[in-house]
Amino acid sequence: MLVLIAAILFSTTAGAAALRPLSQVEGGASTAWPSSLVGCDDGTNLGTLIQRGDLLYGNRLQSPCAGARLRRIAFVHAGSSSPSAYRLHVRDASCNEIGVTPVRFTTATNAAPHLEEVDVADYGWCAHGDVRVFVEPLSCPQPSDCFPAVVVDAGTGGDCAEVAVPNGGGRSCLAARTSDGRPFAFRIRAEFECSASACITATRSRTWTAAKQLYDVQPAPRY
Repeated sequence: MLVLIAAILFSTTAGAAALRPLSQVEGGASTAWPSSLVGCDDGTNLGTLIQRGDLLYGNRLQSPCAGARLRRIAFVHAGSSSPSAYRLHVRDASCNEIGVTPVRFTTATNAAPHLEEVDVADYGWCAHGDVRVFVEPLSCPQPSDCFPAVVVDAGTGGDCAEVAVPNGGGRSCLAARTSDGRPFAFRIRAEFECSASACITATRSRTWTAAKQLYDVQPAPRY
């Protein structure tokens, strides 16, 4: 059984999430990625976690060059007959937020799994080394059951799945494992452009006012 454990010391903070199988495809079925996307998953679809509304779910990716600009983010979700609201978050190696999209909606489809692609080139987000890409599920019939439900791989991919958990006014990025300690990956990938100009990267001011303003934002509405 696959459950989410965000590092042993933080298991009580991030909690555990049961695995929900994909109802319309068998576990292990493949979803082809565009060849330009960088990822760490193994290309299989196992199921989805029962996602909480206060967590972000994503992968720690390696940018292919210094100052790599994100052009596109893609993720696989379980599909739904009605659109699900979400936001995409990009965070740097220290879990500082580089940027977040406005509220978006998935394509309504009963096909499971379904590949969702988002053009983020105009935001000018750039990464150096590790970059974290998260999905924030905003359609929540229950606070502990939110959509879109991001698909996880079969647990043979890279050691890159993470969750971003609330930590005071910000968030901490924590590694995720299966209940028996195996690494896995969410089915989230990104496309990068090397030698890009006009980059926006995360910054951390030394002043308290600037630090407070960094997190002084209104939460996105739940749908």
